[in-house]
Amino acid sequence: MKSFLHTCPLIALTILFSLIVAGSMGMRRLLPAQASSGNDAMPASNTPLPSSSSLSSPPPSSTVPVSSALPRVSSTSSEKSVSAARSSSSKPPQKKAAPSPAPPPKSPLFRAVGQDYFSDALFVGDSLTEDLKKYGGLDNASYFCHVGLSIYQLFEDPKPNALTGLTLDRTLRDGRYRKIYIMLGINEMGTGSTAYFVRHYSAALAKIRSLQPHAILYVESILPVTAEKSEKDSVFNNPNIRARNAGLQTLANGKNIFYLDIASAFADRDGNLPREDSGDGVHLKAKYDALWKNRLLENAVPYENAIFS
Repeated sequence: MKSFLHTCPLIALTILFSLIVAGSMGMRRLLPAQASSGNDAMPASNTPLPSSSSLSSPPPSSTVPVSSALPRVSSTSSEKSVSAARSSSSKPPQKKAAPSPAPPPKSPLFRAVGQDYFSDALFVGDSLTEDLKKYGGLDNASYFCHVGLSIYQLFEDPKPNALTGLTLDRTLRDGRYRKIYIMLGINEMGTGSTAYFVRHYSAALAKIRSLQPHAILYVESILPVTAEKSEKDSVFNNPNIRARNAGLQTLANGKNIFYLDIASAFADRDGNLPREDSGDGVHLKAKYDALWKNRLLENAVPYENAIFS
């Protein structure tokens, strides 16, 4: 060995230096293993730690799935309520009964009157008015009625009074009436639109006014039909009747022409004529004409309160 050192000193120093460096590296590798031997240390991982550059630079956006890009939020009570609302909305809605239509407002001039109020009154109408004459108990009034009578048959294509054989024109020219009640509309349901019907009704009122300038005119509402009749008939049904009644209300002037709501005296909570009130779904049974009479007695304008100008 000594002879080798004397002979090749440079090579010997190189070998010695290499041994020293190798020993130093071995010691460094042993130190982390010894430090991790504590009880709270995490187990060593074989996965290399990311470099600082990879931590500071996010991955390209194109590689991030949409679901992981959105923040995860814990479920809250509001989310639960939304979920419940959605689940409930998936259930079919329950069909509710149509609310009863509100009756139109009464004229502030309406008062309750006695039966003598009708001694100078004329009732104009179809078979419904015929039944009122027979069973209503207003025997001191006058009547112009005909089965199937319509507003178009008063003056345009006149039908005579079934009681006297006179037309309405002749009846009004020959008599003097302070009150004229008109109940027409059910026979007109299949003819023209609501606007057409109301226009002809207005023309009839104007003609009556020209012949009886000092009479209070009462436009009586069309009576409803039963629910069974209304549901099966595309023409004679309560939605159509209500539309026509709404049109008739526009004819009142609050002075000497008044809309008289008779329909609500008979309508049930859904706006239909109760089945027990009618035999055919349209006409009243005789005993229920008393309700019509009562509505007339409770809603009248004293003649001295009417305005004619």
